Amino acid sequence: DDRLLGNQMDLLLSKSSSPLFLIAAAEALRKFGIFEQVSEYIRSLPTSITELFSFLIDGWCEEYGKMFTEDVLGLISLSKDGLLENEISDLLSFKEEQVNGKNGDFLYDSSFSRIYDSLSSFLAAGGGGYLR
Repeated sequence: DDRLLGNQMDLLLSKSSSPLFLIAAAEALRKFGIFEQVSEYIRSLPTSITELFSFLIDGWCEEYGKMFTEDVLGLISLSKDGLLENEISDLLSFKEEQVNGKNGDFLYDSSFSRIYDSLSSFLAAGGGGYLR
């Protein structure tokens, strides 16, 4: 029976035994939440790391908003030495002001602290708290 942890682990390992793949798959499973459908969910996961990260990013875009997710990931990936959490928030606020002016409208439906929970498994906190 696939509902037993051992069979689900075998099912996951049959996709890939790469540590990066397993970390990404564990993050996807952590967010999943319907225990009775975990085996089917594992079967539906992509088999390559690139496809799995595309799958995760698509999920983040749905949950946090496409533009917000792309902006956060873009800021982190383009920073040479990483960014502090408050720097990311400041840069996102700056973009909101540039796009919407100071009329109080919000460009994003989310905040960095919300998406951080999903990204934290893939970020390295360097000296001084810089996220890379």
